[in-house]
Parts: sequence; structure tokens; C-alpha cells
Amino acid sequence: MTNLILHFLTYFFGTLAVFAVFVFTYIKLSHYKELEQIKRGDIAPSVSFVGVMLGFLLPILVCSVYSVTVVDFTSWAVISGLLQLIVYKITYSLMGDSIEHNNVSAAIFHATISISVGLINAVSLIPMS
Repeated sequence: MTNLILHFLTYFFGTLAVFAVFVFTYIKLSHYKELEQIKRGDIAPSVSFVGVMLGFLLPILVCSVYSVTVVDFTSWAVISGLLQLIVYKITYSLMGDSIEHNNVSAAIFHATISISVGLINAVSLIPMS
């Protein structure tokens, strides 16, 4: 029982920690101020940001199930975060500052790509038996 609780606490707080680091990093590296725009009520940055967070969390959740060690978990979390940052850079190069100007269609496009890459990443992390 103690091992189960320790396992739960390790991966629960580990997931929260890597999620917080990723969100902080994403906010610092993005070209616009998502949180300020979300506070203002702009929909596009919110939709885009939700897609990015889900795209990151999907593989992290798979990692928490299949990782053998915390180092394994953390390594895949870093790779998943880097993939999401690459997705952001590619979609930003395609669409410019359209999300910053509250273009909801561009935000949905970005969110969809982020979630899709996250799903592909998550499924790729499931070990083959």
C-alpha cells in the first residue's frame, strides 16, 4: 500500500511539475501575451493555449503509466515539450500573429495540430508487447 501511495504522489506531483515548467516555458517563448489576452476575453489565444496544454499533457499521462523510472518519465516529458514548442514555431511561421489578433480559425487550427501531435506522441510512447 505504501508503494502505491508513493508511486501516486511521485507521478502526480511530477506531472504537475513538468506541466508547470512547460507552461511557463511556452508562455516565455511565444510571440504574444496569452494570459493578458485571455484576461481581456480574447477567445483565440485561449483556444490555442488549451490545445497546446492538452497536446503536452496527453503524452505525459501515457508516460506516467508506462515509465519505468522518474528519469524515464522526465526524459519523455522534455521530448514532448520540445515537440509542442516545434509545433508552435511551425504554425506561427505559417499564420503569423493571427492568433494574437483574435483570429479564432487560426487558433482552432493551431489547437488541432497541437492536440494531434500530442496524440501521435502519446500513442508512440505505448510499449509494444
